[in-house]
Parts: sequence; C-alpha cells; structure tokens
Amino acid sequence: MFSTKSKARHLGGGAPIKRETEVIYATAINGGDCVTAANYNGKHRVLVEVIINDILERTCFDKRKDIHRKLVTALAGYAANKIDLYMRHVLEFELGSLSEVLENVNLDYIMDSDELYIAILKKYPGLEPLVDHLGSSLIENFTLIIKSFEDAEFELVSNGYLSSVNNITNIFLLSDESHDANKNIVLFYDSYKPAFALKLRNITLEKQTNDFISGFLRENMGFEDWNFPNYLDHGEVGWVSWRPRQDLNSEKQITESYFRSGVLASISCALGITDLNHENIIIHAGSPVIVDLETTLHHCVEGGGSTNALRTGLFPSFLKLDRNGSPTEESCGIGNIFPEYRLKSKNNEVCFDNKIASPIDYIEYIKQGLRLGFAKVIQYKEKFVDHIVRIENFRTRFIFKATYSYATIIESSMHPALLKSAVIREEYITQCFESENKYVEGDEAKWGEIKACYLGDVPRFITTANSLILDSYYQQTPTTLRHICTGVSRTLQYLQDLNDKIVDEEIFYIEKSYAEAYRVMSVNAKSYEIENYQKLINCANEFALNNKMPVFFMPRNDYCLELKSCGLDIFSGIGGIVYLAAIKKLPVESTISDRIIANYIERLNSTQRN
Repeated sequence: MFSTKSKARHLGGGAPIKRETEVIYATAINGGDCVTAANYNGKHRVLVEVIINDILERTCFDKRKDIHRKLVTALAGYAANKIDLYMRHVLEFELGSLSEVLENVNLDYIMDSDELYIAILKKYPGLEPLVDHLGSSLIENFTLIIKSFEDAEFELVSNGYLSSVNNITNIFLLSDESHDANKNIVLFYDSYKPAFALKLRNITLEKQTNDFISGFLRENMGFEDWNFPNYLDHGEVGWVSWRPRQDLNSEKQITESYFRSGVLASISCALGITDLNHENIIIHAGSPVIVDLETTLHHCVEGGGSTNALRTGLFPSFLKLDRNGSPTEESCGIGNIFPEYRLKSKNNEVCFDNKIASPIDYIEYIKQGLRLGFAKVIQYKEKFVDHIVRIENFRTRFIFKATYSYATIIESSMHPALLKSAVIREEYITQCFESENKYVEGDEAKWGEIKACYLGDVPRFITTANSLILDSYYQQTPTTLRHICTGVSRTLQYLQDLNDKIVDEEIFYIEKSYAEAYRVMSVNAKSYEIENYQKLINCANEFALNNKMPVFFMPRNDYCLELKSCGLDIFSGIGGIVYLAAIKKLPVESTISDRIIANYIERLNSTQRN
C-alpha cells in the first residue's frame, strides 16, 4: 500500500511506483482466509471482504458500537463502487469473451463465481496498486472518521446537527471523484434523513466565506429565507449541516430561483470563487446553495482577462457525451440545459411538476439577478475587501485542470490493455502529463498529478489565497507557481475595477456561453450512426494530435473497447467531430466540414423518420 511518505517514482521503464505492502489484491487472488464477521454479500465480494476484514482487524473497530458497524457498512459500499469503477471495462470486455462460449452469462454470474472472478483478477495485475491503495486508505479513514466523530459528538448534538447519537440510521461516503487517498465526504443520516456531513480536510476558508455570503445576502440584500449550511470547524476536518435538494412548487419559484442564481454568480465573481459545478450547488427551499467553497480566492493566470463569471463554473463550459457522441449532461452549477428525458437527477436541477426548467428559458431572470448582485457588490465593496483581507492566509484549493479532465485520464487508464501491467498503465498516465506545465516550477507538481491518477485519485493542490507556494497529498516537497496571480491580488484588482462596463461584459460572455451550449445541444439532438465513422475519427485525430491531447479509449459496442488516439476528452466521438466542423476547427477545407454537418443532419432526420 502507498504511504504519503513514499515518493519512489518511475518514468518510462523499470518497476512501477513502489508499494510498501501488498495485501488486498494478493490475499484475494491467493484465496487468503477471510473473517466471516464481515458477512459481505454485495458486488466484488472477493475483494471487498478482504478490505472489510482488514478494517476489522487493524483499526479500533468495536462491534458493540453501532456507529462502528454502520461505518464499516458505508466503507464496504464505497469500496465496491470504487472497484466497480476500476474494473468496469475489464468486466465488460471479459463478459463479451465469455458470452461466446457460455450461455446466459452476465455480470452477476462473474460476481457470484469466486473462481472465475479471481481468474480475471490474475489477468490484470495493473489492478493491484489501485486495490491495495484503496484498502490501506480506508483503514486510515475509518480511524480518522471515528476519532473526528468522537471529538465532535457533543457539539453536533448541542448545535442541532444531530438529535441524538442513537438516531444515526445510516452513513454513506459520497462516491464521486476521490481526493487525497479516498477522503470523500461522509454523510450521516438522522432518523433516515440526511442531516450533516464530515469533510476530511481543513474548512476554515469555507466556513468564513459561507458565513460572509449568507450574512451579506440577509443583511445587505434582504434575503431572509436563503438558507446556507452551518459549519463546525475542527482544524483539519470540518462538519457541515446538510441541505437536501428540493423540487419547486410554482412557476414563480422557478423565476425566483434563477434570479437568485444570478445574484449568487455576482457574489462568486467578487470573491474569486471557481469550480462551482453541478456537484457543488444544491437547490434547497427554492434557492441555489453552495456546498463547497474550497476554491474561494482561486489563483489565475497572469493577464487572464478582466471578467470572472465564466471562471466560476456556474455557466456552461463542459458537455459530457454518451457512447454515440450525443451530449447527455453538462457540469455547470446553474440548472441544466438538456431535455428531461436524457437527464440524471442532479442536486442543482431546477425542477417543477416533474420537469426540468432549463436556464436557457430563464436567462433574463439570471441577468436581472446578476445586475442587482453586482450593484450591491459595488455599493459595499469595502465589506468584500475586508473579508478578503481577513481570509487571505487560509488554505484554498488550486486547480490546473478541470476535475472532469483528470477523471477522464483516470477512466481511460482503466482500459483492459493498460490494466494488463502496472508499468504500462503508469507509462500511459505519464504520457498524459508529458507536456510542460509552464505554470509551476520543476516537476514536483506533475509527479503529484501522475501519482494521484495512478492511484485512482483526482489531484488536489493546496495553497493559501495570498501565496504561490503549492503542495498536495502526493508531493514530496512544495513547489512554486509561476505566471500566476494570487487569488487575493486578482480579486482585489477585480473589485477595484468593477463598474457598469465590466458588468455588461460579464453578462455578454454568459449569454454567449448559453448560446454556444444551446447550439451544440440542438445539433446533437438524437443518437445516430455514420457509415464513415473511421474517416471522421481520423480527421479529428489530426486536430487532437496537433494539440497534444492524450490518448483515450472509445467503446465500439456493448462489450468491446478499442484504444484510439482520438484525444477529444470533452467532445468525443461523432458529436465532437461535428462540433469541430461547426466551429471550423477541423484541419480540412470548409466544404468538407459543411459536408460532415450535412451528412450528420441528414442522418438525424432519417433517424427521426424511422
């Protein structure tokens, strides 16, 4: 298992990044003894049972304590979901092969057959560092979570987060992307309702900023019913009251919600907040609520422009595509532009009468909220300046790439061909970070990125709002950013310059963002097939390779995966090719781009007629 102190490296040959111990994977494939107390019967039982038993044997686990038992159950579920992520493409590939020789075989059949499951594990030793790291990190996290809860138990009850320790009915680890050795948010249920969450990181800057925003909205803008979370700051960890997603009950609430989204966007601009994607916004009691403020006063590139709105992440930037190349979801924090039939339920969706209200239809209300919010920011600039000075030395997160970009690299490294060897998989990930990062000195940050992705974590860099010193969980030593403005200097300059002209510019770029997203959504309105698929892929390849994008895999059918150098991590597949053609970015003459679009639209029409 990896230690945060172990910094052995590998680049382009030799042994992979070293592990101090190898327990979970080896025990599973060698049929090691398992403690029956684990009693786990879910998916990936062979591996998860070993992880559970390690937790039972190597931590402070006390079977007499209900919270210990519930936490083990939560960690087992989390482990199963992570292993599912690691092995999904391997199992799809193996299932395709098995279905040729066995009848009625499915994933359940593989999961239920220990012998078959172990045989598959042995074929993919590249899984070993992922599984071992998962097991060791969950052992550490069990101890950390229990200690954190015991330290805060009295405060949680006395401050109304929890009615009684005896009323904790469920514990879950949120299984989105992980950071810093699987330190995901831990959600506690009180009487079967989500009540509060534990963040396994320092939350001082988040708490201070949350309190400032909620106070400003209430005292200076008159929003008495805008309910932000409450925070308990315990140094290296913190507790947050939970705000559950709620559907709206009237058209008036929809317009008010989008109006408030505009207000929230203006305040986010004034505080230099970024990464406000759909995971970090919840629609609660008719209002958008920020539940993650760790990127307040985010640093930015020198000369990065005078506007902030598109940097917040609240407006359309990335579109994710399905295997046919059709866009299925966006990552922005305000609403969702897609029709209801292609949606997954997200906490930031504005819903009424079981329908999604698209922000595109309510952009005038967003603009009204923006103008009012910016007017109040200008009126009370000194309040914002005072708050920034007060928090300038607190820790903030720094992001080189969008979370989705890192997640794409991690997922693509789970290709069956890459999992045949830990060395090959590591070399692939290293290639994804080949190009020089001109914004940081030396290679220390890059090695932090590589090691995090190798172990299945999205890299998470930490600095302070007024410093260019950068560190991360997987770095050996801190490093220094360059060609970067600190969040403090950038945001103070933004506030100083903020006037009606800049407000107009912010709104102009927001309108352009929605218009572009709507155009892509409209062109990619249906699933489709195109006969000359490979020719179009080759056209896109040239564009991708010229821009030094990494290699990703693409699914060809339900059970077969093929490694291709398509490199289109956001607009992949046919949808990406059509998009590049539409914006004249394919390396071909415009007549070819026009034919691609015409061919695509004709096939859309044909699909609709059929």
